[in-house]
Amino acid sequence: AEGGSLLLLDADARELRVRVAAGVEPELWPKIRVPIGEGIAGRVAADARPLRLRGKADRQAFHIVRERLDVESALCVPLVHDGRVLGVLNLHHSTRPDAFSDADLEFTEQLAHLDAKIIARAQEHEALRNQAARYAAVREVRSLLGARTPLATRLHALCAFVAQRAGRGIVNVYLHDPGPDPVGAPLQGD
Repeated sequence: AEGGSLLLLDADARELRVRVAAGVEPELWPKIRVPIGEGIAGRVAADARPLRLRGKADRQAFHIVRERLDVESALCVPLVHDGRVLGVLNLHHSTRPDAFSDADLEFTEQLAHLDAKIIARAQEHEALRNQAARYAAVREVRSLLGARTPLATRLHALCAFVAQRAGRGIVNVYLHDPGPDPVGAPLQGD
């Protein structure tokens, strides 16, 4: 192969996004989005089946919007783990329409299987880290609001905590006043 890419599935948006690519400038990666079922990678993701292309791809058959003139042959293999498509691995050659053999396709499928396992574990690890961070934040908020200090002090501490967690932003807390209180009456909860 002369180039290739690894696209991961954004399940919410139902599209593939480039995570790494050889032969495509890194500043273009965030702009490339392939809807499931469209284009070659989108079709491979939708069908969860590999594809080997010899020569130029049929624009109508694959619903290709932007044709790659620099691709004469390609392998496109889904990254599947536990029956779930995580993304697509693409390899291409720019001058030889017969660059990839059946053995190349088989090897790429094995590589994609290993990649899918690694990606699934990384995604699970990230989800656990995010969940642990949420639990830690909830514990801290409960601790701040449950302190035996005046309500204004607790709310100030809460704002400082949220601002720090949000990247040093500005945080405001607005309290609902259900009715007129006598001047100087303590806030509820003090």
